Order: sequence, then C-alpha cells, then structure tokens
Amino acid sequence: MRIRLVFEPHEDVKINNNKTFRHYAENYLSEFPAEYGGFIMLDINETYYQRNEPLYQFLMHQGDDSILTDLLKYLQNNPMHGYHTHVYVNEKNLREVAISTR
Repeated sequence: MRIRLVFEPHEDVKINNNKTFRHYAENYLSEFPAEYGGFIMLDINETYYQRNEPLYQFLMHQGDDSILTDLLKYLQNNPMHGYHTHVYVNEKNLREVAISTR
C-alpha cells in the first residue's frame, strides 16, 4: 500500500523555503518510513483553503494497515502546526482516507 501525505499551509502560513519545510517535515515524520516527494497540485475543490498552489508531499511506498493506523493516530494527536494534512492511500488509485485536524 502506498500512503501519500500532502501538507496544505494554513492561510496565514507563508513558508517559501523548500529546504526549511523539508527539514521540518522530515523531523515531524521521523518515526515513519516517509520520503520527500516534492510538490503536488490538488484539485482546488480538494483543498481546505481553496488556493491553487503547489503543496508539499511525502510518500510511504511500503505502507501497511499498521503503519496507516499509527500514522493517523499520530496526526490526530500531534498535528503539524500551521498545516492541514491530507492523507491518501492507494492500492491502484488514490483515495483520501482521512484529513487531520487543522
């Protein structure tokens, strides 16, 4: 199972340094087998703030139900400050399974 995390900044967050965000997110996700996946565009209707901008993504290529359960619990208990986290899971096609607290 592949798990994709997409980080959407809150309206008042203006981070424009890719290396800074990558470092921040790698530390935030250090307990999980996540790798930086660059940017992704989501349909504006899928975004919380409905801005048409690239969003940062992290991927877990070898995820499983246990990792997904732990990840969702982690996101609920420790939301990334300043970001709304979209979580997608796929076997063949991506489907959104959860959205963390904002």
